[in-house]
Amino acid sequence: MKVLNVRNGSKRPSTKAVLLTLSVWACSLHAAWGYAEISGSCNGVFGVHLPNDGGGNGGYRMVVGPATVNAQGNRTVSVSIQHLSFMSNVSAQDLQAATGSGYYRGFLLKAFDPYTGLLLGAFNAPLPPNTILYDGCSRAQSAVSHIMPKDSTSVVTMEHELAFSFSWGVAQEVAFQAYIVESTNKWFEVLALSGGGAAVPPEPTMDCLPQISVGAVIIGFLPVPLLALACAALSLSCAAAARLRLGHAAAIGAKYAALGGGSTAIS
Repeated sequence: MKVLNVRNGSKRPSTKAVLLTLSVWACSLHAAWGYAEISGSCNGVFGVHLPNDGGGNGGYRMVVGPATVNAQGNRTVSVSIQHLSFMSNVSAQDLQAATGSGYYRGFLLKAFDPYTGLLLGAFNAPLPPNTILYDGCSRAQSAVSHIMPKDSTSVVTMEHELAFSFSWGVAQEVAFQAYIVESTNKWFEVLALSGGGAAVPPEPTMDCLPQISVGAVIIGFLPVPLLALACAALSLSCAAAARLRLGHAAAIGAKYAALGGGSTAIS
């Protein structure tokens, strides 16, 4: 008696492997690429921008002007960002200590309540050239970001300061946080507080979805249906291959039985 052992050659993706792949793509929601998007998050610079070779403020300075109050009680301040390389009356020691160059590829600037960390107020039009309200934050009017030119290798000099007008409607201080991105792995954080004093970075918020830009969602979720289709196609192809192998084994078994009269076992 001849025994022919035929194993099912179907190798379907394990649940663990599929979940791991999906989790990687889910993480890409918080790590979408692009300098203008600052990696798709209102909380700072993540994803492809890590690890950071910069750190500190890099010699960038943010100045918040005195507030003016209108008849309705709304306050307005000027906000400007500049690098020491393009400022006057800067000591040689400060210039030497500045690790930033003053040439950037993107930035994110947002305003928040220094006590709660929640976004507040609005940046007023007109905005500086190549600057837009940032929809990656839950309040787009409270944050601005840079639009990169089509040439992704371009850099922008801070020879002329970034200047904004900002308004809010409550009688309290407002804090500003800016991320200046010079290259993929070199960026700096600058903080300022209206009325002077030191600003403390807000705690990262957990409302991820409202803070993810449309572009980040598309980039993050687009591969999911593609992955599902790929898994389905792989499963079907493996099942088809198994059926072919079983059919082939049955044919061989029948041939053996016809020639030798023995039985054929398929497992």
